Amino acid sequence: MKKKNLKKLIIKYFSLTTLCLSLFFIHSLSATTLKDYFPYEYTSLFTNPVCQTYFYPHAVLANNGELLEHKPSNVYCKNDDSIASASRENSPEHKIIEWIKNPKYQSVFLAYLSFSNDEVKAQLCEEIRNRGLNVTVVLDSGTGRRVADELAKCKATPEGPGRAPEILFRGHSGGNGRGVTGFQHNKIMIFESNDKEVGLIFSSGNLSSGTVLHHENWNFIRTSSDSYFASAHSCLKKGLLDHYEDRTTFRTFIDQCRSEIAAPEESDLQTYFVPGEGSLAEKTIFFQLENSTEVFLAAHRLSWTPFMNTLEELLKNKKIALKIVVDDDLYWSGKLRKQVGLNTTLEAKRLKKLINAGAQVHYMETNQKEFLLHHNKFIVFKKNNELLGVFAGAGNFTGTAFSENFENFYWITIPEVMKSFNQQADHLWDLGTAEEWLPQEMILP
Repeated sequence: MKKKNLKKLIIKYFSLTTLCLSLFFIHSLSATTLKDYFPYEYTSLFTNPVCQTYFYPHAVLANNGELLEHKPSNVYCKNDDSIASASRENSPEHKIIEWIKNPKYQSVFLAYLSFSNDEVKAQLCEEIRNRGLNVTVVLDSGTGRRVADELAKCKATPEGPGRAPEILFRGHSGGNGRGVTGFQHNKIMIFESNDKEVGLIFSSGNLSSGTVLHHENWNFIRTSSDSYFASAHSCLKKGLLDHYEDRTTFRTFIDQCRSEIAAPEESDLQTYFVPGEGSLAEKTIFFQLENSTEVFLAAHRLSWTPFMNTLEELLKNKKIALKIVVDDDLYWSGKLRKQVGLNTTLEAKRLKKLINAGAQVHYMETNQKEFLLHHNKFIVFKKNNELLGVFAGAGNFTGTAFSENFENFYWITIPEVMKSFNQQADHLWDLGTAEEWLPQEMILP
């Protein structure tokens, strides 16, 4: 595409820019921030696993002809590394279990694509039995059910309060012109107390090795139930429990539920729930791309056509400097011309176009054999080295993530959170491998 095509893209989103600025001005007259509520805590944690150094069975040549002896340390991991990674106080799994054990929280709602983490299951079960913690779990209808079935057997003692956990399955339903739903792909925990404190955890990871060995981001937030942020997640919870049949039903309920929230939406943390609000999330991304000079993208899946095309045009016209960190499965899918892991040859072709247009790419050399991945999904936007915001959440950068799946996305401008993600972006870039240093053969230790 030529420069005139970029002009069309800019014109397409010009009205959007005007609308966004107008809405921002109106909103700012009564804007609040999450810090205006008590309690307030926002902690961003990154798995950053601690793993052994794994050596190749024999010396391997890199693409540049140099000899390689081992995979990058703390990037390539095996399941045996989980104990060391999980035991750290700053591991997401450690903090998740800490919150589950907190007697202040009387109920917890969990919605994920999958749940296979035995440590989290065991702690939930203990709290159900010992103090009657009320637990509700929503999973994708196509997921493995071992842990869910085991958790369902955990019951409160006869003399204790509470109930047996409720396990529900969502996704892949609907039709008749009202929209078939995709995957139940949310990644959210909602903790509720007897006072106004609410704890919320959103992440890129599932309740699996995603808490310790995948490369993920996890966000822990304590706030008041009076906040818009907490109220919006109450809408999400109700939508997944009672209004999940098809995309239209879910979207209509979320719209109505949001309209009844008394508090104004916080200016530093916005939410987008899919199905229904994917177009708003898209507009936020494209608006920020037009205003940025530097963009960092951490991704697992990359097949969203409008996004990839816009990045390519901006690169060709020298509008942005773009760094991308992805799993090396994406590299191998292109080189071997077949799907590797979850990454496809189409994704590899689209990434190659960005590279040809000027993007810099580093690959995380993870363990495809044990399905331990780089699974982050976030974008850091900067203008002249000044942080503008972070886009993060459950969904991949695919078309279905913004239209069909059940997803939760976030636009974050809290200064310390932006700084944390920006530091993690630098860390991931350093952990990743440039193409010339990748092995010539797909050999795993």
